[in-house]
Amino acid sequence: GVHLSTAGVFEGTPEEEGVFRIQVAASNGCGEHVRDLQLEVQGAPILDASVRSLHWKWKKGEGMLEAKEILVAGNWPGLAYRIDGAPDWLNVVVRQGRLPRKASAFEADLVSLMPKPDALAPGKYKATLIISAWGASRAPRVDVEIEVLQ
Repeated sequence: GVHLSTAGVFEGTPEEEGVFRIQVAASNGCGEHVRDLQLEVQGAPILDASVRSLHWKWKKGEGMLEAKEILVAGNWPGLAYRIDGAPDWLNVVVRQGRLPRKASAFEADLVSLMPKPDALAPGKYKATLIISAWGASRAPRVDVEIEVLQ
């Protein structure tokens, strides 16, 4: 299902997963170079988040709120991901921005969330964070809410 075009680009849709040995040859008028490679075909990336919702309550004049955490995991080690949808009142800090590599001490990447309620009027503020990556078949959503009290 996959072939290498004359431009050197893999094209097509793989028909099965696995590790395949391939041989690539390049030539010009001066000679030819052949290289043995391995092509690993996997299913689409699947992302997961440790929580689906986070909630804070804060009363005007109180101290700082506690940060809360999301663990982001998936089946493609090293894959870069991003978090979209963060509102102005929420500080989002991502540890690596990539899924941990095989043999890493971590099973997931850490995302710390810290609300900034000082400038907010009393009321409830809600947002949905979307965790996504190139080619991922699922983008987990995390609902975040802060309730600001008088």
